[in-house]
Amino acid sequence: MEDLRARLEAMEAEVAALKTRSETAGRKLGWWRGIAGGMGAVTLLALSAGGGQAGSPAPPNTVRLPFRVVNAQGKTVFDVDADKDGPRMRLLDASGTPRAVIYGDSKGGHLAVFNRKGGVTAGLTNTDTGGAMSLANNTENPAVVVFSDTEGGAIMVYNQAEEGVGGLVASKDGGNLALFTKTGKDAVEMSGSPEGGKLSIYGANGKPVFSKPD
Repeated sequence: MEDLRARLEAMEAEVAALKTRSETAGRKLGWWRGIAGGMGAVTLLALSAGGGQAGSPAPPNTVRLPFRVVNAQGKTVFDVDADKDGPRMRLLDASGTPRAVIYGDSKGGHLAVFNRKGGVTAGLTNTDTGGAMSLANNTENPAVVVFSDTEGGAIMVYNQAEEGVGGLVASKDGGNLALFTKTGKDAVEMSGSPEGGKLSIYGANGKPVFSKPD
């Protein structure tokens, strides 16, 4: 159970980092609305024709950052920028609230989807060992996390209190399925290996009350 917990905790840390980076990416591009508002509507056509930095026209069919796309009312619905970490693209609704962000950095590419309150409810990211995907409820509490690493895949399910209550993990020896109490204590573990299967049931004190084979 300890190895399973260690991998699930690593998975949780990666997803928490994705949430933080995504929220930051969603905010970082916000400055563009204020600047572009004073400049008037900027179109891709103008930018590709050399409407970038003064004295440094963009080559043909090239768009120079930063730029934005507006709707008929002049509201930004799409914008692109970049900083020292890499490029970022946002889709915004009519009120200017980010609904989706795609960005890249030294770890790779990342995607985040936001709810109506601006909270991250779905994310896809890269880790040092594979990929991770998370789904959250409308209060941004994690609900499901899917993770991959050098040993295989893993999935974790959470309750409303953000406690992991179920996990399925692949390893070099086989599969491990674990169920936890609502407070995160061990409840049931099933594992498979070349030697066969094993079932362990834990009591309220966290100690095994049944285990076969021993």
